[in-house]
Amino acid sequence: IGMKKYQPFFGHIGQPTRGSIKNQLKELYPHITRRMDVLEDIGKEIEGMVETINTQGDGIGFEEVNTLVGDLCQKVENEVDA
Repeated sequence: IGMKKYQPFFGHIGQPTRGSIKNQLKELYPHITRRMDVLEDIGKEIEGMVETINTQGDGIGFEEVNTLVGDLCQKVENEVDA
């Protein structure tokens, strides 16, 4: 996949936002749209895990964390192989 230089939208004022860049990528590379969404969901899951670990602290053991991370790694690998 050749990287196309980021082109601001016609009439777009100010800095490009995460949303505008993401939407433009979806237009340029529609075949990766679903994978982007899945990877974003995985990112949200990671944020949730970190939040849970930070708030519960002692309540979560290494094994539970390893299991969660292992599940996420499997999801990422499945997407990469798709």
